[in-house]
Amino acid sequence: KLPATVVGRDSFSDLTILKVNARELTAATFGDSGALRVGDVVVSMGSHNGTGIMADGIVAAIHQNIQAGGGSMTLLQTSATLNAQQVGGILINCYGQVVGIYTRCAENLMTLTPTDQVSFSLDSVTIKNIADPRINHGFVEGRVHLGIHGQEIDEFYEQYYDIPRGIFITAIEEESALFARGVREGDILINLADTPVLSFDILNSLLSSFNQGQEVTAVVYRDGTQYQIKVTIGETP
Repeated sequence: KLPATVVGRDSFSDLTILKVNARELTAATFGDSGALRVGDVVVSMGSHNGTGIMADGIVAAIHQNIQAGGGSMTLLQTSATLNAQQVGGILINCYGQVVGIYTRCAENLMTLTPTDQVSFSLDSVTIKNIADPRINHGFVEGRVHLGIHGQEIDEFYEQYYDIPRGIFITAIEEESALFARGVREGDILINLADTPVLSFDILNSLLSSFNQGQEVTAVVYRDGTQYQIKVTIGETP
């Protein structure tokens, strides 16, 4: 056991970076999670009350989109299952390299039971993209967002309530560009950059292709009327 200091936290990914003053420790080696394929053998490693725990399995999905914090995260899904006490455990490939860190930060993972033969991990590429700038700059640069939280309107709600499909906005940050343009809770974001926003997967895929400060066109629905506005993509605080 060693004393540690907190270097940085990232609430969205549920990662915390710690620093210890120690010598003659062998550091784990990160592997390239981008090289993983469905069916690859992986092993998860964790601990509980000082006891090491291991579980083997395969990669079940590479880019699994999971709802988290009003948006979505892309995680590795494996059958190398750990339980809630092993959050923060590592996922290793057949070469002993770390390719993921086990997480349960996504909202809909909290309902999983031990009989659900599935675990989710942040991939090593994402981890390094978060940890490196946190260590070097104190924050994650260039991560963009719209400043909204909401829920998807599917075909059932579209027909039942006679409203368009999109993202029903349940909360909006007052510092966001959308709020400045008059968008409020209860509005529906139906189109962004000429692309129908039918799901969080589509919205987050669009956001990942934008740059901070980029201006795009958004279409918002309110009380039977569609409004087209210009919005500037902001950086996540």
